[in-house]
Amino acid sequence: MAMDPPAQVLVAQEAENELFVKSAKPWRSCRAKAFERQFFGCFCCYFVANLCLNLMAVLCSMQGAGRIPCGELEVAQVARGIVRELPLTAVELLERGEWKGGNIIAVDSALQRANAAECATNFHYLKPVLEHSPDKVPSGYFLTDVFLYVDLIFKGNLLVNPSPDQQKDKMTIAAEEAVKLKRLVSTIRGLWRSSETGNHPRVSELKSMLRPSPRKVTVV
Repeated sequence: MAMDPPAQVLVAQEAENELFVKSAKPWRSCRAKAFERQFFGCFCCYFVANLCLNLMAVLCSMQGAGRIPCGELEVAQVARGIVRELPLTAVELLERGEWKGGNIIAVDSALQRANAAECATNFHYLKPVLEHSPDKVPSGYFLTDVFLYVDLIFKGNLLVNPSPDQQKDKMTIAAEEAVKLKRLVSTIRGLWRSSETGNHPRVSELKSMLRPSPRKVTVV
């Protein structure tokens, strides 16, 4: 008996989630190797980061077999949102495996602060992230996992090393793109705090999704 289209989608997504969890070497390898090199220069920070990630891995392993580890469901939701927002030409290019690699997040400089025009250019990536996190900047670890998941959806055709001489693996490429995307989220939040609308309709739409950050409650 043939399944209804919604049932087929659910089965496919469940298989996709299971494959991502297995290929991620539960939790740590998706996040630690590449992204730690981006942010943790000193030994102490590196040690603390590894300790936290290992503790997280233990907690996730307690969820039971067959269940998605902590945060993986959110990763999948954002990744699928990005795929939905991508232009059809980009999706077809990736599905055919014709993408040769290069910058996924388009910014003029990886070091300088991003601007409103760059936020508008990367609207397809920002929108699903802001829908998921309207009141905060998501962690680089989370965004790294998102790029790895999008790459999985496209059967490994997204995170392609454009130059074999650089010897970058998928996690390194995902972490580099996560750094740029996180800066764009910080930029759009900064622009929103100064003005709730923008000169570009895409920037205005992105701003409309944002909410104030939760205030910390001080116990006296």
